Amino acid sequence: MTIHKHAFTFYLIGTIIFLIFVSGIWTSLNAQYFEMSSPKFRLWADTIHIDRQMIKADGDVLILQEGQSIYANHIIIDQNRKEIEAYDSVLAHFKDTFFSGDHLWFDLEKSTGEIHQGTLYYAPGPLYIKGNRIEKKGPDTYHIDDVQVTGCDICDPDWMISGKDVHVTIDGYATLWHGLMTFKHIPIFYTPFFLFPVKQHRQTGLLFPFVEQSSRKGWVYQQPLYWVINKNSDATFYTSFMEKRGLMNGIEFRYNIGPQSRGTLMMDHLTDRQSETQEKKGEWGYTHDDYLRQNSDRYWFRMKLDQSLFNTIKAELDIDRVSDQDYLKTFNTGYTGYEKSRQLLSQRHSRGIEDPDETVRKNRAHVHRLFEHSRIYGECRWYDDIYHRNFDTQASSAQNLPVIRFSKNPTPLLNLPILMDVDALYAYEYHENFSNRHQLFMGSGFSLPLYIIPQLYIEPSFQWKGGYSKDNTQSKTIHQKRFETHLTSELYKIYSFGSKHASTKSIKAYKHTIRLRGGYTYIPDDRDENDEFQWTVFDEKSNNINWLISNTWVEKSVDKTIAGNNQPIYKQRILFELSGEYNILEDREKDTSTNDEPHKKEPFSPITVDCVWNADYFQLDTDGQWSIYDNQWLNYHIAFDVNDQKDQSFKLDYQYTENQNESLNTTIAARLNEQFIILAAYEHDLKNDQRIQHNLGFYYQGPCWRLDGMFYDNADTNDQGFSVMMHLDGITTVKKQGADFLAF
Repeated sequence: MTIHKHAFTFYLIGTIIFLIFVSGIWTSLNAQYFEMSSPKFRLWADTIHIDRQMIKADGDVLILQEGQSIYANHIIIDQNRKEIEAYDSVLAHFKDTFFSGDHLWFDLEKSTGEIHQGTLYYAPGPLYIKGNRIEKKGPDTYHIDDVQVTGCDICDPDWMISGKDVHVTIDGYATLWHGLMTFKHIPIFYTPFFLFPVKQHRQTGLLFPFVEQSSRKGWVYQQPLYWVINKNSDATFYTSFMEKRGLMNGIEFRYNIGPQSRGTLMMDHLTDRQSETQEKKGEWGYTHDDYLRQNSDRYWFRMKLDQSLFNTIKAELDIDRVSDQDYLKTFNTGYTGYEKSRQLLSQRHSRGIEDPDETVRKNRAHVHRLFEHSRIYGECRWYDDIYHRNFDTQASSAQNLPVIRFSKNPTPLLNLPILMDVDALYAYEYHENFSNRHQLFMGSGFSLPLYIIPQLYIEPSFQWKGGYSKDNTQSKTIHQKRFETHLTSELYKIYSFGSKHASTKSIKAYKHTIRLRGGYTYIPDDRDENDEFQWTVFDEKSNNINWLISNTWVEKSVDKTIAGNNQPIYKQRILFELSGEYNILEDREKDTSTNDEPHKKEPFSPITVDCVWNADYFQLDTDGQWSIYDNQWLNYHIAFDVNDQKDQSFKLDYQYTENQNESLNTTIAARLNEQFIILAAYEHDLKNDQRIQHNLGFYYQGPCWRLDGMFYDNADTNDQGFSVMMHLDGITTVKKQGADFLAF
């Protein structure tokens, strides 16, 4: 960006002149040179006149002293007092700060001084502070009278904060009294005290506030306070005033003590003003169930921890507890809303959280260790059923306390061409209202991969599974055998483009592969569909033939314009795949048709179609199932994405399932100019002809500020509203977790 181009160039004149001096060019211009040993500094000027202890220098005068520099047209140096006075176009540089002004006084030994009618420029900000008098009180501290503070070009700033008195500590904070903020020369905000950071790194302070107007919450003002605890941890405190709901307080704590050891804890609490009644059920609650949310003590606690222990042992902890069934639907926006929480936890821990309308929330403690060819883990899973907890309904899930599993990848058996794998599991299921149960599962398999010819590959396999289950009343065993054979044939050809000798020097190459795969699976033993344990770890009785035809194009490219870049990049450009199966069991079934319920045997499964096209600026991803008996699509999905390098995109997502749903979801980002981007999203239920939600927002990047806005109308949450957030350059510092930090 060029928003500070002219001002920044102006303040760097002193540095440019310094480069001229050290390069020796100044000697060719007949400049004079003087050096003093105590305190050590060097002086260049057109003319230098020494009269006893006074040194007068005129014409492009530059003084350098241990990383500090002063430039002016006229400079007087008192060698006894070790003081400097500079006049006419004064420029000075101290660490990351640059100064300009009319008159400078400076103490060489104490590194203190003052500059009149000056401007301080802090480069990492960027931040400009202009005042009648800038006093340098120490190596990193300054005091400024009658100030103007901005992150814009100081000559014509879009926004500015003026005040009477400022104290600045470099790589610390600046305090300002009686601050008045103006935007486009219009006063918009007054504060008796203002605190803002002057740092390159993260710092304690207030985040930019989030402002929202919602039909369910009224006016919302959310003010976060960011706290740097130490180099490995930080926290954010949230206070949200909601006109119709009350005051919500929250905290977000984060730590990071290694590449695989980090944690995130988030908690929000609200004493809700609105209670739900049968008459106002749809006004403050929702009508998706018959239960009234009567509690006013509402909260959401979520936490994820990753911890690296020893000997490749790693631990994970996930906790998700919400007060009621409506909380996540009602409070889904802002810094602590569901969507922001989901994004943060997914980015930091690569694990998401349950959907907002899920009333059974999974909590778990997990420990695992990886070996070269095997893995073992132990896990306790606790399912928090909101309805069971609040309304004393029957618990919907069993608690697994614990689950222990060991699995071994297929590896050669005794140096033979036979591959063997092992899988074992123990689980203890706890039921609040039923008998508790011990469950044990063991399985092992053997496979023999063979290449008949280079283009033909066959792999027969056998697998055995056994299970034991015991509760307070009975015990039972089950076993299952699985026979399977896969036959694969693959043909490919490589096409190279980009040079005369394409086979050896091409920039891009494409590999076209046609893969044919056939398989046979036979499982003679059935499972009990009413037994959750059997349904989870055992397969259905099966006797079928499956097939797959795959056609792919993979691009290999090397950017030879980058020196030393010999690593190829592989991208799958095109995939077209057809698959299906033939069910021998269903074909052999006897006709069980009746007059009331006719039975139609359909041994051939629907044909599954999968098509992907990845280009540089658009992606097409489609899949679906075609019934050969009904001669129609049973379901299909189309996702289309067009984008460019200017933050513009168009995304379309269409889903259809026969007799169930049909929906359309589109999002658009259009750049009107270099500063203004419009965002729009629309989702519609085509089957019921109902709008699900639509959003309309914008993103405006000013010369030294940014404004984000969003209007939303969500039929699922029955809520409409809009939100805005403003960012000011110079007041913000480094970004962490997607948030800009502000202190005042």
